[in-house]
Amino acid sequence: MTQRMAYFVTQENQSQADFSIDQHGGDIHEDLFPFVIYPEVGIYEVTRVSRETAALLGVPYVCGSQSTNGTFGSSAPIGVP
Repeated sequence: MTQRMAYFVTQENQSQADFSIDQHGGDIHEDLFPFVIYPEVGIYEVTRVSRETAALLGVPYVCGSQSTNGTFGSSAPIGVP
């Protein structure tokens, strides 16, 4: 069932999107600084658009990631910033 859900989210949902944004707030006990992470691996144009979009959000920390799993592992490789 989990693989079917992941396939649907990636192939039927994210593949049709202009952008994929994965929002997290941290747990109650975590005091986090506002930050945005964008993918730095994969298709150059996706990385460029992701970086530029992240910079426009007005968040003090914008960090590139080399991660290839999680959200980055599903949306960036299929061409969705």
